[in-house]
Amino acid sequence: MLHLSQKFWLFKVGVAGLAAASAISYAAAPITPATAADYAVNKRMVIRATAEEQAHVLTEMNDFLNVLHTINTAVASKDFETVAKTASAIAKHSSSEKPAVEISFESKIPQEWKSFARPLRQGFSEVAQAAKQDPTIENVMSKLAKTTQNCIACHATFKIVTP
Repeated sequence: MLHLSQKFWLFKVGVAGLAAASAISYAAAPITPATAADYAVNKRMVIRATAEEQAHVLTEMNDFLNVLHTINTAVASKDFETVAKTASAIAKHSSSEKPAVEISFESKIPQEWKSFARPLRQGFSEVAQAAKQDPTIENVMSKLAKTTQNCIACHATFKIVTP
């Protein structure tokens, strides 16, 4: 059992420590509110596009989201035939089928963009193969997770702006 003088000493040490911690926190530089330019999303590489090009690319990205939803829903119900069919369709984006607006936009994009786009299509091909050859949730979802890393990296790197 602690003697009264020991309790008092512990109390003084505790109060002194609390006071010191408070003084340090008040002495620290004030936190400056972030401006829009401070956010990583606004530090991305700008790709200038026409309104039509931007609409085309955003429509294609929305199509990817719909494909992801279809695949996730199919995986959840273990419908690997739908997974394979859906993933194969998005993987087979042929260069001969490109509309003029897509060709125009592609002339403006840097090589880094293509380093995300090509593996994305290949990744969907691997998702389709996984659904056909080893149709397990774990296998298909691991391929899909690897594939969507390209989406995340690309969106963290680029932003499309119109004049």
